[in-house]
Amino acid sequence: MVVVAVAALLAAGCGTGASRKPLLYQVRGRVVDAETELGVPRARVLLRAALRTPLGTQVLSSYGVADADGKYTVELSEPFEIVRHAAQIRIDVSRYGYASHGTELPPPATRERFHTVPDIVLGRTGGPAPPDVPSPGGVLRKAPPKKSPLPWK
Repeated sequence: MVVVAVAALLAAGCGTGASRKPLLYQVRGRVVDAETELGVPRARVLLRAALRTPLGTQVLSSYGVADADGKYTVELSEPFEIVRHAAQIRIDVSRYGYASHGTELPPPATRERFHTVPDIVLGRTGGPAPPDVPSPGGVLRKAPPKKSPLPWK
């Protein structure tokens, strides 16, 4: 009898420590150069959702960076069930040497693992081409100089 009760609890997920992670609101897309139609690497992506609450509007924000092909994934910290009631969802993209661009997204109507955003096209500004400089937090191209040992060590 005890074995049957334990098996029933394990089948129901109780006592296993396994918890169901909520399906967070995630968008995926691509940032594209207007002239070349190639992906814009290291474009910065900002996703925001404005939620109405009894205490006023709360804005959820999340940042991302496009990869070498201009592809990005950005995820908000709230699940689909909350974000689908957003008053406004907006995505803004910027990159040095390009004019920034943003667009409104409709609240998600269906529960999906991720929501696909159409290509966001950026046009170059009249300034010089963007330098090929690693973004903050990127990989260093050469090792930092070694420090001399401390005299007391």
